[in-house]
Amino acid sequence: MKNLVRLSSLLLFALITGVNTGSAQEKKQPVAVGTTVEVQTAPAELDPASWKEYKPESGHFTILFPGTPQEETQKLNVGQSEIIIRTLKLHELAIYSVMYSDYPVAVANPEAARGILDFTAKEGVEMYKAEPLDRQEITLEGHPGRFLKQRLPDGLVMRLKFYLVGQKLYQLMITTPQEEGATDEQRRFYDATAGKFLDSFKLAPATTVTPGGAGAGSGPALKNLPRAPISGGILNGKAISKPTPAYPAAARQAGVSGTVEVAIVIDEDGRVIKAEAISGPDELREAAVEAARLARFSLTRLSGQPVKVSGRLVYNFGLR
Repeated sequence: MKNLVRLSSLLLFALITGVNTGSAQEKKQPVAVGTTVEVQTAPAELDPASWKEYKPESGHFTILFPGTPQEETQKLNVGQSEIIIRTLKLHELAIYSVMYSDYPVAVANPEAARGILDFTAKEGVEMYKAEPLDRQEITLEGHPGRFLKQRLPDGLVMRLKFYLVGQKLYQLMITTPQEEGATDEQRRFYDATAGKFLDSFKLAPATTVTPGGAGAGSGPALKNLPRAPISGGILNGKAISKPTPAYPAAARQAGVSGTVEVAIVIDEDGRVIKAEAISGPDELREAAVEAARLARFSLTRLSGQPVKVSGRLVYNFGLR
């Protein structure tokens, strides 16, 4: 867990140092006239024809840019592993960036995934010395993520989305001009532009993935790749059968009570194939894990296919 968190910090630092936030107002500053948004020099964002879907050769995703982004590649050595960080950057009225890289190992533990995303979000505020404006937990096709909106020291407004998809970490960023002194129309324009960019991010079908994360032409496409479990959060209310754990006699006699949280993985048939207590009194954990292994769930489908699900079961042990 510590190594994964450290890697998150290094990847985030690489993104921050690799993207020049500069001043989004240096190029084109919109001004409101009447009921329309006009500009002294029209930015690309105002021209619908400038927004085009961009699909990098690696990364297995598509996203809209108001122009053609510049692609950059960096290498980062972490222990014995070499991490390749790829970045797409574009500077128009707003500053756009997409960074993505692979972890050395897949992050299957839901607690580890949440820890990585929360740490990344926290560092994203502290490293920029930013004022937090909004923070949300989000998902992308069942994969966990975080959304941040923050005001930088120079007044620019930055919006970020982080997604952890199996071994791949995606970080999307858009920085818009200062909102202080801007009209309501300008603020709506900034929000709409940010939403158009961030919400356009889509994962490519698994059948287009090639070995080692390489792009087209570097190897044959892999079909029917095993999909990482999708995140389901707290699953207590989704079980079709959830046995109550037996209260350990020794724990009851000792007056031990509390809540135990169990991280589980459910297979394509709705059976629990992995259960691990991640919090709660030690005396109660084994009983909770044994009960979790007996729980049953209805099938979860993605694109019509049954998929594995990761999540948590919460058990309350109370003395009466």
